[in-house]
Amino acid sequence: MDKFEAILAELERRGHGHISHYPTESGYILDAVITPNIAILATPSVHGYANQQNHKRKLDVLKTEGWKVFLVPRGKLSEEQIKGFVDKIEAVIR
Repeated sequence: MDKFEAILAELERRGHGHISHYPTESGYILDAVITPNIAILATPSVHGYANQQNHKRKLDVLKTEGWKVFLVPRGKLSEEQIKGFVDKIEAVIR
């Protein structure tokens, strides 16, 4: 199980469902939506200035549309780090 799937599994274990591949008004596809305004995005491997700018533009547009976006951290995540990430999401849900 990769870290994105582990995060979704931990959310489900805590009673939070999700919708995968949710299209937004602006045409972007969200990796997972937890509530009507909270989304999780898998962190893409953005190399190069153009890709970084496109990713930043996407985040700016989503925030303008009212989304609270959580980016899955880069690198490997331990079980404790996954639980900590989900704790941050739950703090916003409440």
